[in-house]
Amino acid sequence: MPCDEGIGRITRAFDEWQLAESDVLNFTRLGPRVLKQFYDRTWEDRATTRAIPNGPGLPDLFHDAVEDLWPDDFEWMFLGGALKDPGRLRGRSREGDCRDPELPEPGS
Repeated sequence: MPCDEGIGRITRAFDEWQLAESDVLNFTRLGPRVLKQFYDRTWEDRATTRAIPNGPGLPDLFHDAVEDLWPDDFEWMFLGGALKDPGRLRGRSREGDCRDPELPEPGS
């Protein structure tokens, strides 16, 4: 029996997939905001504690503080990992098969 969200014919497997997909989407929305706060705070901390007159500049201090992982690099890896996950969620996709794997195939 095909899935039909409009009339409620949905399996437990589809419900689990939908919840997991929602978590991943929320993660991709919230994550960049948290990352921006972290990087902004780290930059500000380094800017206010820079006391050595001929010492390293702010970009170098920031570079060391974030262990060589600049914001755009981190965001790229973060989103790449998050976007890879929905396709792996229990091996299903919205357009694909949403039958419960524990149930026998129709007609078997």
